[in-house]
Amino acid sequence: MKKRKAAVLAAAAFAMTAAFFLNGIQRAEAADNVVVMLDPGHDSTHTGAAAYGLKEQQLNLKIGLACRTELEKYDGITVYMTHDTIACPFEGSTTKQDLIQRTEYAGEVGADLFVSLHNNSGDDSGYEIYYPNNHYVSEFNDIGYAVSEHIAGYLSEMGIYRNGLYTRDSDGEEDDDTNWYPDGSRADYYSVIRNSKYNGVPGIIVEHAYLSDAGDTHVFLSNDNMLVRMGQADASGIADYFGLHKKNGLCTDKYGDWHYYEDGEVSDYTGMAVNEYGWWYVTDGEIDDSYTGIAENEYGRWYMQDGVVNMDYTGMLCDGAEWYYVQGGYVNDAYTGMACNEYGWWYFEDGKLNWNYTGMALNEYGWWYFENGVLNWDYTGMVCNEYGWWYYQNGNLNREYTGMALNEYGWWYFENGFLNLNYTGMALNEYGWWYFENGNLNDAYTGMALNEYGWWYFENGQLNREYTGMAHNEYGWWYFENGLLNEEYTGIGANSYGEWYYQQGRIGYDFSGKVKFDDTEYTITEGYVVEKRIVNETEADTADTVHTAGTLPAGEESSTLGK
Repeated sequence: MKKRKAAVLAAAAFAMTAAFFLNGIQRAEAADNVVVMLDPGHDSTHTGAAAYGLKEQQLNLKIGLACRTELEKYDGITVYMTHDTIACPFEGSTTKQDLIQRTEYAGEVGADLFVSLHNNSGDDSGYEIYYPNNHYVSEFNDIGYAVSEHIAGYLSEMGIYRNGLYTRDSDGEEDDDTNWYPDGSRADYYSVIRNSKYNGVPGIIVEHAYLSDAGDTHVFLSNDNMLVRMGQADASGIADYFGLHKKNGLCTDKYGDWHYYEDGEVSDYTGMAVNEYGWWYVTDGEIDDSYTGIAENEYGRWYMQDGVVNMDYTGMLCDGAEWYYVQGGYVNDAYTGMACNEYGWWYFEDGKLNWNYTGMALNEYGWWYFENGVLNWDYTGMVCNEYGWWYYQNGNLNREYTGMALNEYGWWYFENGFLNLNYTGMALNEYGWWYFENGNLNDAYTGMALNEYGWWYFENGQLNREYTGMAHNEYGWWYFENGLLNEEYTGIGANSYGEWYYQQGRIGYDFSGKVKFDDTEYTITEGYVVEKRIVNETEADTADTVHTAGTLPAGEESSTLGK
């Protein structure tokens, strides 16, 4: 492009726009997504300047491609190019048509900025940038100047001489849209700036250096690395103006594919990363939808299924040799309790399956017995926790159970599923009735015990149904028949102290006199048989004195059996 300046207009434009810039160069308000159209000036059909064996259209394309590459490192931007090969993007078009169609393309994609990339030719050196005048759409003047200043700063850092930032008005007198805007104001001189404005897009032209200047050509334009840096400088200025930041973390590329970026570059990162759709597993910078397992981030460990955290999953998860408890997708290291999978119920402690655990555990269905970390459905017996001993049946606490249970310490009495250490009395199992004292079977006990069916005689802790004779408790001596107290029995009973007279199952301490049973007559003194003799026809005169010197057992008195 040939150099044309309008210093007076530039000065006036600067004066009018300076009021809009506070604390340095103006920046655009943040947007969800910025659309930029890059326009490498000229093409193989509509060629530009040439000097020192270099062709402008080729240089412009290299700068444009480098600019696009750099801009795509930023988040929140979509980059288009009018063409990314040297060929004309609009085959068969004239130069005028070509320039108009480039700006129309920017309007069609809703571009926020049109940047035409060029190099200059003339008697000067350095860079210059053209931006819209303040006619017709005055805000484009503000935008264009601000973007130009941002770009200029980076080009100056490269060591390229700053020639200036300019606007230029059309100087023709023809009454057409190349010279006048619809409101009657002067149009912009350059077609791409003017026609961008017609398409609702602010447009600028960046002239990077002078192809005709030996110094610019030798230092900058003949060096591909410098051309790349020019494109990067343009991109940095554009990004600064729009307040963009280099992509970091999960971001999309221009095709909509997700990658993991570090400072704008796709990295070789492997691990978890987040975007607005959730947490994902990344392998070498790419979302890995084949990954299922545990992954860790700064918030803890998570269950990944098909490459994404499964927030709906609660249950067990195997990772290597360990089983973990997952709650809402999160590996809950604080969880202690039960969890189920297709193989059964398991006991977890601090979020991990505890293979060594034997004991009780609670869930919404009740208390259960675990052995070596797994629920033992076959277990029936006693289990202890901090509250005492409990009775389990088929692995489940049976709160309705009342009866006996055995452990290594003996037999015990349970009431409503709980060991009753206060219980003293009888209990039944498949082997018979037994005597319990303070909840424990007393196999040394010989004596009486009461249940709802009466008083019974126990010998060595077990009910003796074959026993017929006397038994004693705190209420006196009583007569048992086949192990059960016979309260209807009236007759004679014997113990180690002698023979006694029973009335209604108990010793008749208040009776003294004679009684006869079968062929024997008994002389009774306060219930004690002091004499007996056989009375029949053959032995009518025979007297058999028994216990003539007998005494009552110490402390015995007439009593009523307590029930």
